[in-house]
Amino acid sequence: METRRHIKMKPDFPCRLREIRKSQGKSIVGLARVSGVSQDKIIHIEIGKGEGKPSTHLKLAKGLGVSLDEYFGFTALEPVSKEPETILADSTVMVDQLAPLPGSEITIKRVILTKPREFNLTRYLHPKKPVLFYLVQGEAKLWIHQKENLLKAGENLSLSLPGKVRLQNLLSNQQLTLLVVQP
Repeated sequence: METRRHIKMKPDFPCRLREIRKSQGKSIVGLARVSGVSQDKIIHIEIGKGEGKPSTHLKLAKGLGVSLDEYFGFTALEPVSKEPETILADSTVMVDQLAPLPGSEITIKRVILTKPREFNLTRYLHPKKPVLFYLVQGEAKLWIHQKENLLKAGENLSLSLPGKVRLQNLLSNQQLTLLVVQP
């Protein structure tokens, strides 16, 4: 009797990295060089053997020259097939869980603040998992363990453990959109 080994691939997520890389004509070696992520890690993510840390995905997206939205497939490449699940919504804040990536344990929450107000993010974070905050739009102040961090659109901040986190929209005339990524 012949035994076959099958590598179970996670259908959409690893293919997106490969799809972007190949569409740009970049090799794994070239992407490793510009992103600072090892060739082995890139291969593991592409074939679905590993998911990688949020900071790894950020490095890969920067190395490919694409936004995290495009990298994760929320814009441009493929629309999200499922509507976001709203966790909290009122007149000045909305928190929703974006559709999970098939076969992936990575969660992405989107936080939108429409007015300059302070908002406690702690209850929306898994306390024992690393987190990446990526500011899509606006200017923000993040307090992490009472230390102030300023972020502008396109900037990010990653933490090994989140702890207590508060967020403030610094612009009165623009909404703030923040992606919160955790494995």
